[in-house]
Amino acid sequence: MKRDVPYHIRLWLPVCWLAALLMVVPALAQTPSPSDAPARQVDAWSLDTVRDWEAGSLSGIIVTNNSGGEVRLATDQVEGVYVSQPLAASFPFNAIGAVWRAELPPDTTLLLDVRGRASLPPPEEAFTNDGWSAWVVLNSGDARSLREDGAFAIADVIEFPPDTSYLQLRVRFISESVLASPVLNNITLSYLNTIAGPPTTPSLPRVPASTANTTLTAAPLLVQRSLWNARREGAIPTRATPRGIILHELDVTTGLTETLALLRALTTYQTEVLGWEDLAYHYLIDPAGTLYEGRLGGPTAFVPRLAAGDTAVHVAVINPSEQTPSEAAQETLVQLLAWLGQAYQLNPLGEHQVVVEGAVQSRLSLAGHNQVAPAAPDPGRLCWSYCRNSARAPIRRRYGRGSISPSAMLPIMCRSLPSSISATARRSLASRCSPLAQLSRSCSNCRSRPMAAHRSA
Repeated sequence: MKRDVPYHIRLWLPVCWLAALLMVVPALAQTPSPSDAPARQVDAWSLDTVRDWEAGSLSGIIVTNNSGGEVRLATDQVEGVYVSQPLAASFPFNAIGAVWRAELPPDTTLLLDVRGRASLPPPEEAFTNDGWSAWVVLNSGDARSLREDGAFAIADVIEFPPDTSYLQLRVRFISESVLASPVLNNITLSYLNTIAGPPTTPSLPRVPASTANTTLTAAPLLVQRSLWNARREGAIPTRATPRGIILHELDVTTGLTETLALLRALTTYQTEVLGWEDLAYHYLIDPAGTLYEGRLGGPTAFVPRLAAGDTAVHVAVINPSEQTPSEAAQETLVQLLAWLGQAYQLNPLGEHQVVVEGAVQSRLSLAGHNQVAPAAPDPGRLCWSYCRNSARAPIRRRYGRGSISPSAMLPIMCRSLPSSISATARRSLASRCSPLAQLSRSCSNCRSRPMAAHRSA
């Protein structure tokens, strides 16, 4: 039997629908989408033909038509220099990256540098120092481009003032014998404008860094990746428990003007230009001491490069390479290292074993990038000296400092017990330890899992 809807209900139904619609539409409008990401500009300049090379200044080198065009030392020369014509960018840029192919016989060296400026140089200044920034070295270390099948690359972008519009390349060729020469086959300089987006301000929201493991040491506060608006999408990370920490230093000798713009440029360069699956650094610290979340997935997101075969947490300090990190950066770094050490049962002041090319080696649990990969340019001498000397005492003091509830302390205590102790013995020990006696049943690890599984939790 059909029943009529009462008149008063029929009267209010359209009002209810309208109210619901007014609530939903603003929420949909505020939902972030990939299209909300700041506009990023990326372009490139390549030298790879005879015509490209011959447009520059050559001293002690020659251009050959091998592979379409390449440069090498002239006959009977052991040194030579190439300087490009000024590159006019298609838009002002704040960062550059570089990828190149080269042949380096034994006892030969290629040294690459770049410099920039805001305005077009007059002809008489094109090859002088007038109006140009200082030369900045391009050092590949152990970084390679996946997109270019393993070509040499700089791992990090080089920052420039945001009004920079011209770039120049210098290449120095060196050999210990006239019978051998380094060869530069081609080079691509990518320039980026990532200024658009949230600015760096002291009021950026911060949240405690997270991990699946409970710690006594307080978690440092960080700015989440979603706030500095890098790439919203990210590859699903491969998981690996870190066994060490690799310290990197992003050299900002040219002068840091905007941290968030630098992070956006770095992420864009490493993912879109080099073809890496994500940002290579789990955490980054700027001169103001602000900690930034980097690689998606946290410390257990495995980085398949820049660690010489180790599974490590990658921490990058943004700092001029010839300076000691600021006191604010030191404070943040110490807290981060102490927290990571306890969260993953690794002693930042100790050592661990790694297998390199089939051989077992001892490695510092906190190692500089250039210690695990000697060709790498970072960290600088002063940054590393601070970490291995001055930072030791404050790290030791903070390791385990902080308040924690008894229920959270029990899993930590269990993880620290020797593997030879059985689950029954562990429960018995917990029952004897006041104030933990009443909590011996609360630790699911003690109750049901073998020690090996517990220690990996």
